[in-house]
Amino acid sequence: MKEKMKKYSKPVLKFILYFFIVLLVFLGLLLIQVAEWVPETFGDIPFEQVIFHMLAPVESTDTVNYVQSFI
Repeated sequence: MKEKMKKYSKPVLKFILYFFIVLLVFLGLLLIQVAEWVPETFGDIPFEQVIFHMLAPVESTDTVNYVQSFI
């Protein structure tokens, strides 16, 4: 039984490792694209202003915080 588990555990661990590597590379490339897109679209604004507008409630809408509802 232990030999069978050893036989299957290596490919499973390899798959998990590759999955996380691909996920981290994707997230890194996404962050790079966002870092280039925000200044092109909105101009040179401070990061605090972006965070403020993401967290501030919008008038005439529900009082639910949208960032928290997506998380």
